[in-house]
Formats: sequence, C-alpha cells, structure tokens
Amino acid sequence: KEGTLNFFIQSLLLVLISSIVIGIIGVALAKPILTICSGQEDTLEMSIQYFRIVIGFMCFNHIYTAINAALRGLGQTKRTFTTTLISSIFKILFNYLLIDGNLGFPALGIRGAAIATVVSTAIACFINIVHIFRKDSFKQTSLRSKINLLKQINFKDEPYEIIKRFEQDKSPYKQGFSN
Repeated sequence: KEGTLNFFIQSLLLVLISSIVIGIIGVALAKPILTICSGQEDTLEMSIQYFRIVIGFMCFNHIYTAINAALRGLGQTKRTFTTTLISSIFKILFNYLLIDGNLGFPALGIRGAAIATVVSTAIACFINIVHIFRKDSFKQTSLRSKINLLKQINFKDEPYEIIKRFEQDKSPYKQGFSN
C-alpha cells in the first residue's frame, strides 16, 4: 500500500535527518562528552578518534537499524539475520586489514577499527536499501510522490501526537508493507 510505504519513507527521512544532526553534534563535542563519560586520560585521545569516526557516519547505522526493525516487524527475520551476518563478516575482515595493516593495507590502529565499523554498517545499510526498493519487495511509489512526501513532513508534531498516530487502528505498522 502506497500510504504505508510513504509512512516508511518518511520515517527513514526523519531517521536520516536526526542522525546527521546527532553526528555533527557528536563530532563537535567528542572531547567533552568522552571526558565526562570516561575521564581516563590514558585512553581519551584514542576514544575521541574512534568516537568521531563512528558518530560522524552513524546515519548508516541508524538507517540500517530502522529498516531491520521494519523487516523484523513484517516477519522477514531471515533477511535481517543475513544482512547482520554479512555486516559482521565484513567488519571482521576490515578489522583484520586496517587495524594492524595486513595484506598491504595501512596500519591505522583505533582509526582502522572505527573505519571497519563504519564500512561494515554502510554495506548492511546498502543491502537493506536495495532490498526494500526492489520491485518485488514493496509496492513502488513514483519519485513525484516521494518528493511530495518530503514537502509534507511536519517537524512540529509533539511526541504524544506521533504516538497517538501509531496507536490508531489504521496504523501502517499494523497493516504491513505489502499487499
């Protein structure tokens, strides 16, 4: 149903926007945040390096998680398991390549671990996006309706209004994403 897919796309757009804002704030305030959370001087600089890379590209993780949650809700647990497994394999591979610099890759240490995390999550995000926009996966909507959806996003909704919409009998989550 087109309304359900539009709701899902709107949710993804809100996730993307919020993760970009959180990423910018996280990168800018990495040192104060980690100083408060950790306070250990000997690991602070390494923590800041890792945190800035991971939080800066957290949008991949947020989108991947949102799509996985929707797919699990639809009962597509094999798809989410497979995507998570592929992501984990890539993370192990890139950790091996980038932390100590194996097979000709540069030794990046903690930055390599952060890059491996981001790359593996981006791969999982890409796999999920390709899956949900396949013609046989969900009913497709035109580009025009997607652009119109962007124009309709209401950023002034109070949280209780959003919750009320989810609890209504015609909630898109209760209807599912496919016909």
